Amino acid sequence: MHLAALKKEAAQGRASELRQQAEAHRATSVSEDPTIAPRTKVAAKTLAKQRDAQADLLDPIQREDNDDSDLPPPAVDADLPTHRPPTTKDGKPTGKAQRNFTDPESKIMFRDGGFLQAYNGQLAVDEDHQIIVAAALSNQAPDAEYFQPLLKRVVDNCDAVPERVTGDSGFFSSANVHYAEGLGAEPFIAVNRNRRDGTTGDEPLHLDSYLTEEREQMRALLESERGHAAYARRKATVEPVFGQIKSARGFRQMSFRGLFKNRLEWLFVAATHNLLKLWRQASAVPA
Repeated sequence: MHLAALKKEAAQGRASELRQQAEAHRATSVSEDPTIAPRTKVAAKTLAKQRDAQADLLDPIQREDNDDSDLPPPAVDADLPTHRPPTTKDGKPTGKAQRNFTDPESKIMFRDGGFLQAYNGQLAVDEDHQIIVAAALSNQAPDAEYFQPLLKRVVDNCDAVPERVTGDSGFFSSANVHYAEGLGAEPFIAVNRNRRDGTTGDEPLHLDSYLTEEREQMRALLESERGHAAYARRKATVEPVFGQIKSARGFRQMSFRGLFKNRLEWLFVAATHNLLKLWRQASAVPA
């Protein structure tokens, strides 16, 4: 039973990758970029159809009249990264693919020098009041892929773009830097010489892909007086909030099985943190 479920999960994961590739090819086929040759657009349109067909063989989607507009709407939190078991090109799980019997949607993650079955909870925190302005949880271990959807939630929830955004080295990638700048927020994201630039696999580290212009610019910014001061604010912003949740309130593990239920619990934890902050602030105001 579990082997069949693992095979199905692997097939769905591979199908999702193929559909993402199809969307990228489709975007190229209708691009108005004058530098893209017409025959490249025609080839991209053909490749998009091929990827869709391959995906449908692995994970069929019911469509009416083969119209892409009839695809089902995206699920809530569909923009968050999700773990996909490693697969072959034909969508079969590799020997490294694993599935937990107790909670199949949880995944193995590394923390505090050891491995555990877990989910990855993320928070974005207001600098002035330690109010949580966005929260998300998924089963993907690397943090970098959470940066963009979490920042989008900040903008949506606050109806404003933050002046600056900080993140530790796990969030650094060239794409994340450009995304923040594109929104109008100045990023201060730590760079670590032992991390790859946005990669999550076991591929060897290549110097030419590692020493990116964005990485070197970010390093220079953080070493400046202004950058050092901005990044140092993390110690009084998001890090205390995690400490308050874990130590003061004693919340150190999720209570449920399944991604959806644990997402709801994480949002509840964030909401109650904010209520406590607001209550204490109101109580401190003289009558």
